[in-house]
Amino acid sequence: MGLLLGLRKMILSAMKRLSLPCMQFRTFSSGKPNLLEFPYQFGNQLRKGRAVDQRVFTWFPSLKAGIPLAYRTYLKCLQTQDLPQLNEITEGNLYKKIEEGLKSVSEQKLSLTLHNAESNISLTPTELTFIVGGEINRTLEKKQQTRRISHFNSLSPLLIYFPADMSSPLNIIAKIKVELETEAILRASFQQEEGTTYQKNEIHEITFEGICYTIDFPNLLKEGADSALNFITKFGGLAQGKNSEIALKDVTIVDFDDILHGNPHKDNTAIQ
Repeated sequence: MGLLLGLRKMILSAMKRLSLPCMQFRTFSSGKPNLLEFPYQFGNQLRKGRAVDQRVFTWFPSLKAGIPLAYRTYLKCLQTQDLPQLNEITEGNLYKKIEEGLKSVSEQKLSLTLHNAESNISLTPTELTFIVGGEINRTLEKKQQTRRISHFNSLSPLLIYFPADMSSPLNIIAKIKVELETEAILRASFQQEEGTTYQKNEIHEITFEGICYTIDFPNLLKEGADSALNFITKFGGLAQGKNSEIALKDVTIVDFDDILHGNPHKDNTAIQ
């Protein structure tokens, strides 16, 4: 045990001299705090290496201001353990992870502190997917069947759902991943260990979903060709990038730092 403690001190000392982010060294012995499953990756300095998708801010310009606000709100709610507000802004699967994570924080008698809350946030959009007929709330998709199409006009991945009940309106959902770099960060009390040093900036990934169109499918069939042509024109323009700005509603955080591996939609009969 003495040898292991000595080795750990040597590693921390070397990282301090090299100004490396010590939170990458996150293997704790028994009894040490462990938040590896928390829906926020403390001290992260690693990028996912995803390609940039500039269409996100061309088609959804309001997200430039909305994402920093949502990020700060998410962190403030984690710090204060505001579960009702977190339940409002996150999808159910992510909320369950948050509940589990905050329970672990309490059990380990840790505290979370928000630093530099108003610091600038650099945004890099990395992924845009359209989901037709799905639900942001994953619990509503249990009876739905899916067919996956790899690309639509070689522009965006498209996932199409065929609900069991076709009498209800269908949503077209935009799923958007954005990488953030900022000094607005959370720190856990165990990060205050003597001898640890930190970079000012951290890198995080936030995944949103919002409804960009709702297809009134029953009325679409009743109204006939004119209504169908109107829908096809709208969605065709969206997929081809002809629409310059798209409004989103019911925007929800569905994943953070890839804790849910993107929080995928139900895909029980997938065909590539």
